[in-house]
Amino acid sequence: MKKMMLVMSVFFMVFLVLGCTPQQAAEMQDDTADDSSDAAQDNEQESMDEGQPEEDASADAGIFSSFIQKKNALTFTVEYDVKTTAQSRTTDTTMTLAMQGPSKVRTETETQGMQTFSLVLDDMFYSCTVINGQDMCYKGAIQESESANIESNPSEYAVVKAPSKVIAGVTAECFSVTSQDVTALYCYSPEGVPLYTRMENSGVQSEMTATSYSLTADAALFVAPANAQDLPTA
Repeated sequence: MKKMMLVMSVFFMVFLVLGCTPQQAAEMQDDTADDSSDAAQDNEQESMDEGQPEEDASADAGIFSSFIQKKNALTFTVEYDVKTTAQSRTTDTTMTLAMQGPSKVRTETETQGMQTFSLVLDDMFYSCTVINGQDMCYKGAIQESESANIESNPSEYAVVKAPSKVIAGVTAECFSVTSQDVTALYCYSPEGVPLYTRMENSGVQSEMTATSYSLTADAALFVAPANAQDLPTA
């Protein structure tokens, strides 16, 4: 059970990087999203909406989209500190992300002695846990969600330029992205590498902060595991 929970945690983080909401990641696992909402989140949404000129909001959304386009054209590797809070429990871990465009994504984590890695290869997702030299791998098809994807449909969200942050030794451009259900903050390096992501949705809060990055990634990382089983749906 503990192994399976860790696999699901990695699954969630991968789709967070790709710009999916936690609800979308849950839908891909055929789980039911928690309907609870955060009052503070709603207040933040209202405050962001008030007084934001339409032309400024449009410009901010355009800049945000340009960083997404930069990211999707890059090959890079990033080291993150990750904090996830759900049901009043917080988990801290580190994660390595390698990408060759949006169709080749690999993450590696280690938590409490358990190593995990996951892959997105075109339309397939793989997640593996390695314990005592043995690995347990699952796979599943990535399905389009009817819900909007933040990065592919930024017009479905309120995008506002946020103050820049110094992350991993560089000044990152940041954007607040909100809807009725989602509050998020994305920060990118000048090249378009995602250096910081914070998201709150359906009672889950996740924060990823880059500690270092490079504009390279080993091609050998993007090979599907041969022993992957179908991802359980319950």
